[in-house]
Amino acid sequence: MKRFISLLLTFCMVLSLFAGMGSVFAANSTKTLLNLDFENETDLSKFQKSTYFGDYSASQSIAQQVNHAMKLTPAPNAFRVAYAMDAQYQNYELSFKLKNAGAATDAVSVWIHNTGSENGYRMFLRGDRITIHCGGQSVEANSIAMPENYRDLWHTYAIKCIGTTMTVSMDGVQLSETEMNHTALTENGICFSAFNDSVLIDDLKLTALNASGEESDSLLNLDFENTDDLNHFTQDSFSGMAADQRKELATDTAMKLTPAPSAFHVYHSLTEAVSNLSLSFKLKNAGAATDSFSVWLFNEGTEQGCRAILYNDKIGIRLGGANDDAVQYPMTAGYRDEWHKYTFKCVDNNLTLLVDGRSVLTTTMPDTQAKQNGICFSAWNDSFLIDDLLLEQLPEASEADDLLLTLDFEQESDVAKLKRDGWQGLSASETVERIEDADVSDNHVLRLVPGPYAFRVSYSPEEKAEDIELSFRMKNSGSQTDSISVWVHNAGSESGYRVIMAGEKLTMCHYLPGTSTSEYQVTDDSCDMESGYRNQWHTYTFRSLENILTFSVDGVEKLRTEDAYDRPENGFCFSAWNDSILLDDIALKKVYVTENRVAEPTVSPESGAYLNSVNVEIGCSTDGATLYYTTDGTYPTAESTVYTAPITIRENCTLRVVGIKEGFYRSKIVERTYDITDMQLTKEDIRLSVGDVSAISDVYSSSKAQAELTATFTSSNDQVATVDENGFIKAVAPGTATITATTNVSGASASATCTVTVNNPCEKFFYVAPDGSDNNDGSIDQPWATLAHARDVLRTLELPDGGITVYFRDGEYFFEDSVLFTPEDSGEAGKPIVYASYPGENARFHSGRNLKGWKLLQAEDYPAGLPEAAYGNVYVLDIEPGWRFHDLYASGQRQQVARQVNSDKYQDWPGFDKDNPPTLPTVQSDASEKGMLLTFKDGELDNLPSNGDVEVNLLTAVWWNNLPVVKDIDTGNNTARLHSYMPTILVEWSYCFQENNGVLGRYNLMNAPKFLDEAGEWCVDSAAGKVYWWPQNTSDLENAVAPEADELIRLEGDGENKNWANQVEYIEFRDLEFSYVDRKGEDELVSENELEPIVMRNSENPYSAVFMRGTANCAIINCTMRHLGTYAVSMHNYTQNNRVINCTMEDLGSGGVEIYGYGPGFVDNNGRNTVLNNVIRNTGKAPYMHSSAVTLFGTSYNDIRLNLIEKVPYSAIYMAGSNPSLMNPNHFGRKGVAACDTYGNQGAMNRVRENEMAQVEGSDSFESIDANPVEGAIPYQHLNYNICSYNIALDYMMLMADGGCYYSWHTGYGNEYSYNVACIPEGVLYAPLLYLDGGTAYSVMKENIGCIAVDNCRIWVNCYKGNEIRNNQYFYRGDNNAASQAYAALTDAIKKMQTNLFGSSSATDDVTPIITIAPTAVDNLILSIGEVTINSGDAIQAARDAYNALTEAQKALVKHLNTLTAAEAKYAELKGESDADAAAAKAVTGLIDAIGTVTLDSKAKIDAARAAYDALTNAQKEFISAETLKKLTDAEAAYTKLKNEADADAAAAKAVTDLIDAIGDVTLDSKAKIDAARAAYDALTDAQKALISAETLKKLTDAEARYAALVASIIPTVPVKPTKPSHNEKPEQSTMRFTDVAENTWYYDGIEFAYDNGIMNGVGNGKFEPHADTTRGMIVTMLARMEGVDTSSGKVWYEAGQKWAMENGISDGTNMAGRITREQLATILYRYAKLKGYDVSKTTPLDGFSDAGTVSSYAVDAMRWAVAADLVKGAGGRLDPQGTATRAQVATILMRFSQKIEK
Repeated sequence: MKRFISLLLTFCMVLSLFAGMGSVFAANSTKTLLNLDFENETDLSKFQKSTYFGDYSASQSIAQQVNHAMKLTPAPNAFRVAYAMDAQYQNYELSFKLKNAGAATDAVSVWIHNTGSENGYRMFLRGDRITIHCGGQSVEANSIAMPENYRDLWHTYAIKCIGTTMTVSMDGVQLSETEMNHTALTENGICFSAFNDSVLIDDLKLTALNASGEESDSLLNLDFENTDDLNHFTQDSFSGMAADQRKELATDTAMKLTPAPSAFHVYHSLTEAVSNLSLSFKLKNAGAATDSFSVWLFNEGTEQGCRAILYNDKIGIRLGGANDDAVQYPMTAGYRDEWHKYTFKCVDNNLTLLVDGRSVLTTTMPDTQAKQNGICFSAWNDSFLIDDLLLEQLPEASEADDLLLTLDFEQESDVAKLKRDGWQGLSASETVERIEDADVSDNHVLRLVPGPYAFRVSYSPEEKAEDIELSFRMKNSGSQTDSISVWVHNAGSESGYRVIMAGEKLTMCHYLPGTSTSEYQVTDDSCDMESGYRNQWHTYTFRSLENILTFSVDGVEKLRTEDAYDRPENGFCFSAWNDSILLDDIALKKVYVTENRVAEPTVSPESGAYLNSVNVEIGCSTDGATLYYTTDGTYPTAESTVYTAPITIRENCTLRVVGIKEGFYRSKIVERTYDITDMQLTKEDIRLSVGDVSAISDVYSSSKAQAELTATFTSSNDQVATVDENGFIKAVAPGTATITATTNVSGASASATCTVTVNNPCEKFFYVAPDGSDNNDGSIDQPWATLAHARDVLRTLELPDGGITVYFRDGEYFFEDSVLFTPEDSGEAGKPIVYASYPGENARFHSGRNLKGWKLLQAEDYPAGLPEAAYGNVYVLDIEPGWRFHDLYASGQRQQVARQVNSDKYQDWPGFDKDNPPTLPTVQSDASEKGMLLTFKDGELDNLPSNGDVEVNLLTAVWWNNLPVVKDIDTGNNTARLHSYMPTILVEWSYCFQENNGVLGRYNLMNAPKFLDEAGEWCVDSAAGKVYWWPQNTSDLENAVAPEADELIRLEGDGENKNWANQVEYIEFRDLEFSYVDRKGEDELVSENELEPIVMRNSENPYSAVFMRGTANCAIINCTMRHLGTYAVSMHNYTQNNRVINCTMEDLGSGGVEIYGYGPGFVDNNGRNTVLNNVIRNTGKAPYMHSSAVTLFGTSYNDIRLNLIEKVPYSAIYMAGSNPSLMNPNHFGRKGVAACDTYGNQGAMNRVRENEMAQVEGSDSFESIDANPVEGAIPYQHLNYNICSYNIALDYMMLMADGGCYYSWHTGYGNEYSYNVACIPEGVLYAPLLYLDGGTAYSVMKENIGCIAVDNCRIWVNCYKGNEIRNNQYFYRGDNNAASQAYAALTDAIKKMQTNLFGSSSATDDVTPIITIAPTAVDNLILSIGEVTINSGDAIQAARDAYNALTEAQKALVKHLNTLTAAEAKYAELKGESDADAAAAKAVTGLIDAIGTVTLDSKAKIDAARAAYDALTNAQKEFISAETLKKLTDAEAAYTKLKNEADADAAAAKAVTDLIDAIGDVTLDSKAKIDAARAAYDALTDAQKALISAETLKKLTDAEARYAALVASIIPTVPVKPTKPSHNEKPEQSTMRFTDVAENTWYYDGIEFAYDNGIMNGVGNGKFEPHADTTRGMIVTMLARMEGVDTSSGKVWYEAGQKWAMENGISDGTNMAGRITREQLATILYRYAKLKGYDVSKTTPLDGFSDAGTVSSYAVDAMRWAVAADLVKGAGGRLDPQGTATRAQVATILMRFSQKIEK
């Protein structure tokens, strides 16, 4: 049946094809007939009251029912509202109803003893648990597992506090009980709070309780039916929440139908007959559900049509007025008391009923069934609420639909039809399983669980289906933490169309086909869903027909787009992030437009790349069809351009064509892509000297062509200049050669040329030497002393052919300041001016001043705040006041400036309080004096000097830092101001100061004595003229150097203000060393000679060792640049055709080379520079940690190739343009929210040349940029066709985040990263090989190879469009696979290029760790063998196998092959010597095996085996298997356990024996000892009892017998009521025979009487012991027995007598074991006589007895009576009242009592 239902639904559920498609489509569309939410009363008028079955209209009612609740909404991520009680209440109860009001993304808390803080206790609702916490602590006091998604439903919660006990209940069921700590209960109120959750709260009651938990006072009673109820709660300002959080009434209105008196019928009539209907609505009982509710189709208040009836715990479908269900479905008890959504539909007489989207009943309505034209609701004895009613006319089922797939998962084989996709490696651990659905016992569904964070399953039918419909039922199966997606035209990739279900929102996305960039476009169509909808079953339908895409939920269309033309793949897919789901009833079918369709147009030629232009012809075979086309990327409509003649296409475009004819369906859209390309070279003219190397690259106007095409390079004259296949040019001899690059495109060829001129050799030389003089003539014998003088002399000379070379002899050249070269110092074409080291010598340019005269800092001179650790370790040097330098070097090593936190990792630094963020000056005119104000933490600013020397390493975001100067320090307020002219990013920009773990940004204060806390640190106080240093070694004190100049060389042309009329040209620096250069403080970076800060995403300190601006054709070749404060080389603004080649740059404050063109505008005068074969390592030491090794901004046609880059804190190579938001001066991004200096100055923004841009964009509008910021900005970026290839990067992204090795951001056209290699540093996980950020567009990333740490650091893609990403490879460190082999091959190719061009590879030593990853892995395996033992065979073999798998080239790089062969030899030797060891081990194994089952008798065997094993040598022990050795250790453990157990048994047995021995002689007092011994014995185990000797056990049984005999001896076991003999009657002969009772004693008769009457017995052995004491227990027992009481029961022998005596007032029951006195006996008998009713009136005075005064007051009356009755006679004139009553006295008194007391 279920499969039939599924098929039926598949064919019957036809969705809307939208209005506006023509009459052909209208017949097949879904039409809304009625849509009511009852939020206004007019909706009620849609229904009439029926008079059928009597006039119900008289009193039945149709009304609105409104409910209100308090809705709390976060702002932006949290809310907190509180209520403070008027008085202090310790005992109270809080109850309320609560339900989630949105996506439950985090947690809701309910607090008690709290008024809006973190105090008291809270109930914490999060995920599928409720936990109890003390205040804000995370430690759980109690935790309760809850049903899935419980927060999406209304529940009633109660929190009760009585004393120190807190109980929590839900829906009347107690969940937890917690003991509260009263010290935490400091507040008197309640509070509700949440993070990222909005909630509804209703029916809130707060009640005071008494100590017994009974209600004593009502404090709050809120139903929120009026706004006044909201005012009881104050919005708390905790964490700044009060500003935006919302507290409001939420309402919902429904239609309420009430019977009159027993039934109602209401109906709605349709205006025309409709055969196919769907009626959906929400329904809930509004009173006692006593009978039934019915919903009717084709009915107007009568008994016709058909109905779904809800009654008892069932749902049925009935035809007409039938009383029996045609079909029936069981429901859960009470289902009508909850809101459910019902859908009742009829398609072609097939009836379907759905509950909450789940099909529960289907049946067929006969054609003969009478129908009316309407719908009806009716009920008997029930009132109901109805809401969200939707009535639709459905289309007929189409016979043209083709079913491609149906899955109901009733068979396991259905599961296999869905492919578990391997996208991003998801298939490894995701779960795809068939389970039984909890809702219906006989229904199976598919369960999909992420592994670990995602899943993806797909299906691709063999038959291609352009237009499809996918329907399925789905429900969330776990904690709803992220999103679920369903895709069509997708088979498991990132293409096609996708609907994302995230939170309470549906969004439709279009993923671009044919790309791996994950680019997508979100359509305008999205919709909100009801809270928690994903936790219920719903039926979803995703339909793709022609250009229209629809997505429906339960037959209701939710999303639509009309631009869905792409069909990239054939199938569908389900995917999710952190969500698990249930799926059922999947159906995939083809849908068609079959009638009157325009034929598919023909378009010629086919797609492809074409040179310059292509002519395109279009045709169609359908007569009268009009052809429309587009070339702008949009899809053609009837408003597009009409085709009339062949089209000439001269630019890249996608041509789309459609045929349209009235009365016909439009044709399929035909698409062609034409890449119209031209070819250029990155250089047009190159000037070289013999032996020089340069590079050119071929670039194309189409990024696709650039990715696909490769040019062939040729030289017109190899005798002058050669060129290789990669465009590397080498100058051979003077002359001119033309380099031609040729490529073929679609059968046509294209070419471009570059002219290479090789200069004639230089014949004019001058010389400079450290010991020279500027008064000399500059000859080799009379050299000059300075570069500046050489420049000045050459400025006056006429340059000869071949130019002039100035040689610097070996030694140091100190630069107190920068040497400036201007246009008048230029060389000329063919006449360069070269400054170089003399051949074979090393000239060193530097500004490092040797620091001498250090003295140990004395205690009296310690600066404020100096740490104790520094005492006695710090040296001080006096310098001239005002000299502020930023670096100190010792023996060539950069020393660490003293800093607040001794760590380079920003994660270790403090951050600013997000509630007190940094602020800018508010008055622009005062800005330069004030600077940015920041609030630091307590104590951080203490003892910091206000000398302008303190800096702060300010990390405003994880990808950005700069070094402002700290001034205006106010320690009282913990504030200071930052001074920097270098653009930073301000808090107003939502990115920054970036919040991280609750703080804003990160910072590390620098350069103050208080931070001198470890060796190697230093600081300077320029105002005082003091340098403080804690050297690593005192020997370093003689080798300290500080830099003085912040620049060594400057080449400065006329610049922009003179329209670049004159440039510095043809100056070269060769074979020189540049070192020890300082940097300017950021408060000194003022405008100077147009040197403005450059405003871009990663602004840089603009200074460098060699600075160029307004330069062309200059070069830095074969130079070494180290120990620098910023960059090594900077090329700013107008710089073209400059070269930096074969240099080594290391220990750099910023990066290696920065090429900064102009900001956005028309001018593009920066480019065509070459950065080739350089080594750039150890950058960012200033510390400008965000600086890249090579940075390109606003520059084009540069070649960045063959460079080795190592140990950089951020990116290796970085290409960037400007953020488009900066380009429009009216844009929000330009008004104080983007990059500004710390003074708030917007003048720094002048890099954007607004006047130029406004010429075309409009003076204020900037239309094209605002319309499409990225695309519109590209023409102004001037970041085009930069080629970065064949570079090697090792250890990048070492400190910063949010970047990558090869990084691009807001680029122009044609930039390329290709054939680069990179290796992520050890310990860094996230550092992508390629990082395409921001507006990266039309770029090429191909054939790059990276060694990565995790999959998500391959390529980060957050780019724009038009990018070609191809054939990039990745592998993990140590892998030996195709990617690592390709890595090694590419690296080797780079080395060969370097060797061929420069004679050797600068990368040889540096790259070894990278190109030998696989060999290194083999070396690691070899080293891991360690000391060779007999067990080393596997490790040795693994190393040998890994070695054999290497290529021959890699084998040559294995360093430890000899170690491997030695290990193999040693192992063979050990193996040969091991026979005897194996035999010895075998013998021990036999001893171990012989132990067998362990008993207490196994000790000898175990000890023998252990001794034998311990006697083995280590080598022999290697032959004992772990399993065998475990047998021995297990046996030892087992024996120890047995022994311990035996010892424990013996101890237990001894304890019992001791108890038995302690009994001793048995008396009446021995019962406790006997009982204790017996209980202890009985508690023993059988094994323990076996250890008790028979003799000891007999002691116990004998004692028990003796004690029983004693008890029996005292009192007979059978009670005998004594008889009173007559005075003259002789009793029968007595049987008494006691050896100690003689006939002549005064007590003989009494004892005889007691014995004969069963009152007393002997004590054994024929004795009575007449003089023994008598106890109170004996007396009451005797009397009780005389009264016929059975005294044999009880824990003690006298218990029954004691009980009788107490009940009858004879005794108080105390001291039963105590001896009884004579007066106590008299008193007991006196009371007994009274009990019996005997006459006790006879008394006599006691005066005749000498001790009468000693009678106790309580006993006086009894003694008087006893003496008068002759019971007590006394002796010797004494009564002896306190004397003990002996057994003889008791017997005699009892006899007298029996004989003399009248009854």
